[in-house]
Amino acid sequence: MDILHKFLKQGNPILVISLKVLIIRIIGVFLFLFLTTFVTNNFSADLVGKFDFTRTLITTLGMISVFGMQQSIVFYSGYLKSKGSFGELREIYFKMLILIGSISMIFLILNQVFIKEMKIDFFNENISELISKSIFALFFYSVAILNIETYRAISKLYLSEIFRSIGRYLFLLLAFYVLFKINKEPWIIEAFLLNFVLLSIMTSVPLIIWLMKIERIGTQKLITSKKIIFRSVHPLLF
Repeated sequence: MDILHKFLKQGNPILVISLKVLIIRIIGVFLFLFLTTFVTNNFSADLVGKFDFTRTLITTLGMISVFGMQQSIVFYSGYLKSKGSFGELREIYFKMLILIGSISMIFLILNQVFIKEMKIDFFNENISELISKSIFALFFYSVAILNIETYRAISKLYLSEIFRSIGRYLFLLLAFYVLFKINKEPWIIEAFLLNFVLLSIMTSVPLIIWLMKIERIGTQKLITSKKIIFRSVHPLLF
């Protein structure tokens, strides 16, 4: 431990940062494994199946809702720094939020028009309710994913990894434990989705405060929403 402490104090800054990020990620892996084991060992197979389905669904829908903007925000950070226009990152971030909100709204409308009225069977279970709940949480899930990468874009690596590796699982683990103790196991789906609502709020508040403090030089708008879409859909386009 003394050697590790000395290395963290006096070692190469890049190696130190990498080591700290690695430690945070390892903690996150253990939290995820512990969460998975806890769910598998303490909840019924039916609930575990619904939980896995919901987790897969919202991850898939989130990929569509964000469609690569989490990588684009990191690219634009470096690009704007090289152009001396880093202050425009704030406008890009808010444009991305609008795009995410628009796509999430489309899913909400489709859910109200089609899915909500359909009886969708999957292994003899009606999963229409799970789909509807996931779609309602989609905006918050997508914002949380974007925020985590935005912290990386503004060089807040530790915060990014803490939210990504620890914040995503710690509250959920505590919530599942409480639900298990008070015999409210069927609420694990709601707790899982509520986790992203809380994570989006926790990541948004300090991030927006920080972005609002960035000084914007000039009034030229270098990046339009159209360019953001092209860059996000195909990283080679700009």
